[in-house]
Amino acid sequence: MADFKIPTPEGGSTEPSELTQREMADLSVSKRNTVLYERNIEHLNKQIDYLQSKLDASDNERKDALKKLDTYIENSYKVPLLKRENIEMFVMFTLGTVSMALGSALISSYPKTGNDIPWQFGLGWGMVGLGALFGILGKVVVWGYCKLINTNSSKSDT
Repeated sequence: MADFKIPTPEGGSTEPSELTQREMADLSVSKRNTVLYERNIEHLNKQIDYLQSKLDASDNERKDALKKLDTYIENSYKVPLLKRENIEMFVMFTLGTVSMALGSALISSYPKTGNDIPWQFGLGWGMVGLGALFGILGKVVVWGYCKLINTNSSKSDT
C-alpha cells in the first residue's frame, strides 16, 4: 500500500503581519492598547455568545425533559384505571358471550310448541337478554357491582 503523507496544519501565526505592524506603528501607545483591548473584548463577546447559546440549548432540553416527565407522571395515575377497565371489558365480554351462548342453546334445545312453553325456553331468552344487558350497560353494571362491593367492605371494616 502507498504511504499517504497528510500535512498537519500548524497553528495560526502569532506574529503580526507586515500590514498590521505598520498600522500599529502609526498609533500612539495608548491608542494601540485600546485597539488591542477592543479586539480582546470582541473575542470574549463571541465566546460569551457561543456559551450563552449552548446554555440556552441545554436549558430548552431540560425544560422539554421536565415536560415529558410531567406528562409521564400524569399518565402514571391513569395506569391502574386502564388496567381495571381492561379487566372490566374482558369480564363483561366473557359474561355476555357465555350468557348469550347458553341462552341460545336453551332456546334451540327446548323450542316452544303450541300452548306448551318449557321453562328452559324462557330461561334461554332471559339469558340472551342478560347478555344484551351486559353488552349495552356493561359499564353501569360493573360500576354498580364495584360500588356494592365497596359499600359492603366498608361496613365490614367498622
